[in-house]
Amino acid sequence: MSDSKDKLEKEIEELMEISDQKFIQGEVDLSFQLLEEAWNKIPGDKYSYGDSYSIVWRILINAITTHNFQKMNYWIKHFFFVAPERLDSGGERAFWAGKVAYENGNMQDAYEYFKIANVQSWGRCFVDEDKKYKIFFVEEEKNINKN
Repeated sequence: MSDSKDKLEKEIEELMEISDQKFIQGEVDLSFQLLEEAWNKIPGDKYSYGDSYSIVWRILINAITTHNFQKMNYWIKHFFFVAPERLDSGGERAFWAGKVAYENGNMQDAYEYFKIANVQSWGRCFVDEDKKYKIFFVEEEKNINKN
């Protein structure tokens, strides 16, 4: 690995770490700015770069936490393409799409994405997540199974 590549990876990792700190400190806009700066530093095919998944994942966490619908809707599209070599057998991408749909009030899409994630994860996608997503999904399942 070349020194310039090592240096770039360190810069990107540092931007992500500082972004995390700024978010915790309540400097949300700066946190987003640093993550987007990290994304913009990625050379060439951004989707195949090692940290691209982590960058978009962090942006989505921040966007959902702060109810930043513009960023949620923009970055969820990228989430389906980052790290194509990373297998998604656990339904993580579908679960994130479900969370974004849910937060946007698009409950039909949220249910459909959660349903996919639930199957792909063997029901584990809701573990360690905000309980509102599981409650919503279970209630929708009950309503559908009644009909």
